[in-house]
Amino acid sequence: TVAAAGLLFVGGVLIDTNGRRRILFAALATLTVTSLFGLVLQGGALFAVTRVAGAAAMTAILPFALALVVTTYSGVTRATAIGIVYAAWGGAMALGPVLFTILGPAGPYWPSFVASALAAAAALWFVLPRAPDLQHVARADRPYVIATAVWAYAVVLISAGIVFLGGSTSYPFRITLVAVGVAMLVGWATWSRRKGRTQRLRTLHIERRPVTVAVAVGVVFGFAQAA
Repeated sequence: TVAAAGLLFVGGVLIDTNGRRRILFAALATLTVTSLFGLVLQGGALFAVTRVAGAAAMTAILPFALALVVTTYSGVTRATAIGIVYAAWGGAMALGPVLFTILGPAGPYWPSFVASALAAAAALWFVLPRAPDLQHVARADRPYVIATAVWAYAVVLISAGIVFLGGSTSYPFRITLVAVGVAMLVGWATWSRRKGRTQRLRTLHIERRPVTVAVAVGVVFGFAQAA
């Protein structure tokens, strides 16, 4: 949840500051390979590393897909395409637990890894001749993009710390989330004050108040659904 959100922000920054399609290719290839590793590894440190690598690859795929939709379509068509992307993402995320439930806790894990490897390999084969390089910000504007991601993730941490419910033992963790989020906001504010508002950065300006509300509400809904 919180860690996955952080990885999504990293993937988003990578796409916004680079935009090359080879990032998508590398992410899909990594997901294919890590899924195949799941067929032969039976736990242990290497298995954990492959799972983390697979999760990181997935968080680079979604930002690229959304950025491609936003830059390709407009109006109602864009909204429909974004809905299709999220529907496909949610369906794929639900496939693993469904297979696990069908097979039972004592059943084999390999069907989930096979499905993941086949889906990633098929997606890679499909996008290789089709996916373009995306537009990305200039090198001088990259600090602003990174700072915006830091600010947004700080809002996520603070919101998660406030709504996180897991019993009395979770209280120190909640405080830690809020404290880290506040520290990130202070760092972002300090950087913004020192950097100032140049004409170049004004062109990338994001209205943060509505985005802050949207991010916070999204975190609350996410925890409500998981409860």
